[in-house]
Amino acid sequence: MEPGHVNTYVSYNYKLFGTTYVENGKRSSPVGLDVTSSIAKDTTAPSQPTSLSATGGLNQITLKWANPTDLDFDRVAVYRHTSNAVNSAVFIGDVRGTSFVDTGISNSTQRYYWITSVDKVGNESAKVLKIHAPPGSTPPAGSPGN
Repeated sequence: MEPGHVNTYVSYNYKLFGTTYVENGKRSSPVGLDVTSSIAKDTTAPSQPTSLSATGGLNQITLKWANPTDLDFDRVAVYRHTSNAVNSAVFIGDVRGTSFVDTGISNSTQRYYWITSVDKVGNESAKVLKIHAPPGSTPPAGSPGN
C-alpha cells in the first residue's frame, strides 16, 4: 500500500476441519479451527495529473498532461462543458496515455475541460486542472482557464 493511502479492511472467516486415520481404519473425531483474515481495500484516489495544456485546431482541441506516478494509477478521465461549470461537466473519454483529441466540435464554441486520474480499482481524483480553449485557437500552455 502506498504511503498516505486510507484503507478499509475486508474480513473473511474460514472454518477448517481435519481428521486423521488411526488403527484399523478408524477416523479420529473432526477437529475444527477458526481462521479470520483481513485484506486491505484501497479507497484512496491517485494523485492528480499535472501540467495540463490545450491547443486548438480546426474543429478540435488537443489536451496534453503529465500522468501521476502512483503505483496504482490506471488512466485519465476527460470531462467537458461549454461553461465553467465543473458539476455539469460531461465525461467524454478515458485515456491511458498523456493526450486526448476532442474532434468534431464547432469552432465557434469555447469549451472547458477537466481531467481526473483513476486508479486500478476505480478511485478517481477530484476534477481540477480546468482549462479552456476555443477550437481554432491556441491558448498559452498551462492556461488555468479563468
